[in-house]
Amino acid sequence: MEYRDGNNPVITPRKMPGIKKYSNVTLKKGAAANTKIIADYFKSKNSGAAAKRSKVTIEMLDENGKVAMTWILTNAFLVKASVSEAKPADKEIRIEMLEFAHEGMTQKQ
Repeated sequence: MEYRDGNNPVITPRKMPGIKKYSNVTLKKGAAANTKIIADYFKSKNSGAAAKRSKVTIEMLDENGKVAMTWILTNAFLVKASVSEAKPADKEIRIEMLEFAHEGMTQKQ
C-alpha cells in the first residue's frame, strides 16, 4: 500500500506492505457418477449449518500417480460446489467444481 505523511516534504508516497488478501481456490475435474462431497455440501447449505473451517490439502499427481506437488490451505471452507448437467445427446464429460475460501496457502514439493 502507499502511504505519505502529511508533513513529509517528499512528494512521492512510501510503499509499505498492506493486509494480505487471498483469492479463492477453484478445483475442477471430471465428475464421477456419485460425488459424496457435493451431496454433503448441499445438505449442509440446506440445513443452515455454518461453514466449517479446516486444513485442506491439495495434491497434484504425475503420470505415474505419485504426488508431484502439494498445496495446503489454512482455515479453508467450501463456498461453492457444482456439477455440470449431462444431457443424453451430449458426449461431453460432466465437470465437478469446488471453490474454497481460505486464509493462507503453503506449498510443498
